[in-house]
Amino acid sequence: MRGSPKRVPPIRSKIHRLWIKSLACSVAGCMAAPEGHHVRWGFFTLARRPGDDKLVPLCRIHHDELDHGARSFEIKYRLNLKLIADTLWTMSPANPANGGDP
Repeated sequence: MRGSPKRVPPIRSKIHRLWIKSLACSVAGCMAAPEGHHVRWGFFTLARRPGDDKLVPLCRIHHDELDHGARSFEIKYRLNLKLIADTLWTMSPANPANGGDP
């Protein structure tokens, strides 16, 4: 009998969170100070927060707008939040592939 696969714990990185907050809001032309937004897709639900490697920088206004409908937000601003999160993680100073320590 096969056991259930063990879940890999989500990545938590203060260095990455601070780096995300140092970037501009992901919406073009927005100059407001960003905060990190955890991008959810697939099997993630509100009860299970994705890892910090799934963060995108969004200002408070755009963060609130996104919370009212992620798909319509992506269409309106022509964004792919999953791609942005994945790209930023590959560039992050906290990514072990870049010599960082999450």
